[in-house]
Amino acid sequence: MDGMRQRAESGSAQAQFEYANQLKELGREDEAVQWYEKAGRQGRVDAMYEAGNYYNNKCRRRDAFKWYKEASAEEYPAAMYELGNFYMLDWDCLRAVDLYIKAACKGCADALAMLTKLHNKLEEEKNGNISIFLALPLACATAGGASLGNS
Repeated sequence: MDGMRQRAESGSAQAQFEYANQLKELGREDEAVQWYEKAGRQGRVDAMYEAGNYYNNKCRRRDAFKWYKEASAEEYPAAMYELGNFYMLDWDCLRAVDLYIKAACKGCADALAMLTKLHNKLEEEKNGNISIFLALPLACATAGGASLGNS
């Protein structure tokens, strides 16, 4: 592991991400997030997402939002889904649905499941006008390869 740390310290985003993953596996998440952030600042999108997950799990919404937003800007589907959840919690449903649609069309099964859940809820309430709004994205996501078994 010392060799991996040396590579990470040399500035390689790949090595920083791999080192962070090793630290995370060892239960050293507080150290891992520092390396995820370093790799994320170099544009490593999966590292941005992992930093967001760390902060989300620690209930540090502002920090999680920041990292999910950065990863979403790079069109990372899982980050789009998580950012959509933040918007949904803040009652910004249109922004949330927009992110869910984009994530589902990129194959994020969690986003597709959320769109399906929203669609079914609207159908239950017999709000057909809004439900039609979700029908096309569901078709797009399904045709785009998203399935309810993979995220």
